[in-house]
Amino acid sequence: MATDTILITSKSVDITDGHSVSLFTGFLEDHVLSKCMVTESSPIQVYVLSQLKRLVVVSPTQEISKLIMEEYKTIRHTVEEFQHYTVGYSLFDTSTHITRSSSNLEIPPAKRILLVSPPQSPPPGFDFHRLEDRPNSNTGHVTPGRAPASTSSNVSACDKVEPDKAFTILENSLVANVVLHTCETPKTEHTPSIMGVHTALPPRSIFD
Repeated sequence: MATDTILITSKSVDITDGHSVSLFTGFLEDHVLSKCMVTESSPIQVYVLSQLKRLVVVSPTQEISKLIMEEYKTIRHTVEEFQHYTVGYSLFDTSTHITRSSSNLEIPPAKRILLVSPPQSPPPGFDFHRLEDRPNSNTGHVTPGRAPASTSSNVSACDKVEPDKAFTILENSLVANVVLHTCETPKTEHTPSIMGVHTALPPRSIFD
């Protein structure tokens, strides 16, 4: 019968050493906590009983405990180290057994590890109907005016263009212009292209 408590033992390896504990808690994080919601108020508790050479896993509910068993039965066929473990349910639920008198032994003092699910994305309570904020219009730099043509006669269109140098406008838009000063000793006779200049502009999309 399924309970909220699972016992893990082994006859061939020390289940309470650091490697085995990390292996099993990693299994819980990757295969259990990613498939159910476990909060800080009701975490999965892993007790490391070094003297008894066993691990005790207490889940918030029996459903999560069943999920642990199902995932373990699946992974033990693919991960050799898990084949050395013996995993089974305890006789009683830890949550109900604590509240009643019994002659059974209680869990002795032990190292306890608390595991919770990773934060949701988006977080709980996120307003899906809220519109995004408009982009920041303050760019922090002087935006040159639009120039109608890419010739050196349009010096007045851009305050940052040096008047004594010819320039070529590679990109002309309402937001900003990309201006390239002509090199005095060009290494090529080809006309400069926006594709060959490294700027802060994003790469062109195939849908442009």
